[in-house]
Amino acid sequence: METIPLNTELWVAIVGGLFSVVVAAVGWVIARQDRSDDRTNISRDLEILNALNPDSPAHAELEKRITKNIAHLVTEQNYKEFARPFYRRYFWFIAVTALLIGTGLLLGEEWEWRETVQIINVLLLLPWIALAASILWLPIKGIYLLVRVLWLKGQIWKLQWRRNRLERQHRRMSARHEAAQSYARELLLLAAQRGAPESEVLALAREYPRDNEDEIAFVEQLEADIRAVYEQSPDENPDPAGAVNQG
Repeated sequence: METIPLNTELWVAIVGGLFSVVVAAVGWVIARQDRSDDRTNISRDLEILNALNPDSPAHAELEKRITKNIAHLVTEQNYKEFARPFYRRYFWFIAVTALLIGTGLLLGEEWEWRETVQIINVLLLLPWIALAASILWLPIKGIYLLVRVLWLKGQIWKLQWRRNRLERQHRRMSARHEAAQSYARELLLLAAQRGAPESEVLALAREYPRDNEDEIAFVEQLEADIRAVYEQSPDENPDPAGAVNQG
């Protein structure tokens, strides 16, 4: 069996690939250990908190710190859940890339296992392409989600703007409606006070639209006010026609 001369390029490829894999693995172990330490510290602080007097200042300060640490741990856990697919693909992408580079350098050597290494190199291209595509898809997906969120916020802002415009129009129409009701009431009461026939004034009042409860209540109150005018004594409600005859 022929041995392979380990030249400088091959050593650099091997060391670089191993270093990349080791760095990713060490980072994962350190992060996992930090989360375990955070949980341990929170558990220890809870034991101390239970032993303290609830009315003491130390109890309040420790409770604030525990709440802050729990919030930090939950935020970190949420970030981990969000980034886990990317880191998982990234780790395997680095490992496959290192193997792909190593086998590619081995193909430059003439030795007994060269054909086998060439097959392995070709087979490694498929998972490398799949991992690269999946890693690229994650930020594309994130950008798509960001654009979608911004679009939804724009739609919400648009609906709020339309609602505010409709509310302003409704307030203006309500003010005009109230002004029209007040003007109609003043005219009919003035006609009643000037001696117009009661039946005609009431008929005019009943011609006012009664499409909802507010309008029905307005017409009923208007009829009551008109009748109250005619129920006044002759001294309080003089007859203009009689006054002319007397003259």
